[in-house]
Amino acid sequence: RQSSVACVIAVGIWLERYLVNIPSITPGLERPFLVEIGMGLGFLGLLILVVTEFLARVPAATIADPYMQPDPEHVHVTPAAQAHGHH
Repeated sequence: RQSSVACVIAVGIWLERYLVNIPSITPGLERPFLVEIGMGLGFLGLLILVVTEFLARVPAATIADPYMQPDPEHVHVTPAAQAHGHH
């Protein structure tokens, strides 16, 4: 929820800056958003490609630690019905 609010705020700030500055830089520009939208989508696609390729090679979480030994103090707790074989 917080990230979606942050994205809306970021888009709003970008849109405000764009609408204030671009008309003075390029007067009479037809369809001013096409290039920016295309560039934004292109970089978003590139970011998704790089992140997915990286995560395909490197696991996001440690699956097993070969140096970790079982804890001898660890106690397995099971319900009494399962411990005695009753269902």
